[in-house]
Amino acid sequence: MVTETGNIKGKISFYCSVLKVSRQGFYSYLENLSRPYKYKALVALIQQIIAEDECNDTYGSVRIWEALLLIRDTHQPDLHVPSQPTIARIMRENGLNQKKKQGPKGLTKADREAMPSPTRTGAANTQAMATGRSWKNSESFRA
Repeated sequence: MVTETGNIKGKISFYCSVLKVSRQGFYSYLENLSRPYKYKALVALIQQIIAEDECNDTYGSVRIWEALLLIRDTHQPDLHVPSQPTIARIMRENGLNQKKKQGPKGLTKADREAMPSPTRTGAANTQAMATGRSWKNSESFRA
């Protein structure tokens, strides 16, 4: 248990076994709590890009990545821009990604009561076989 002062009380091995983590992993977690976020400056720059224009709030990770590359090439040559998947992960972790706007699943719904077309059921083919006439055999279709 962690007290208000940040001290850990209790048996660490018991807590680690309950949480199913190793003691080394637990101590690494405690050590990393005090570290600043690695991409803090990059998140601020992404927020600045989004705030520049009202249409920028629809930018996905690819367009943000391209905007960061443009900023690096034109204004800040020493800016480190990570890969596009890393930008996507940073945006997702910080709540900056946009949800995809899904359209309707389908504009029309099938009417189960309607009669199926004869070509779909094969009725046209059976009628042609019964009469002995088919569009393949018909003289009117030949040029």
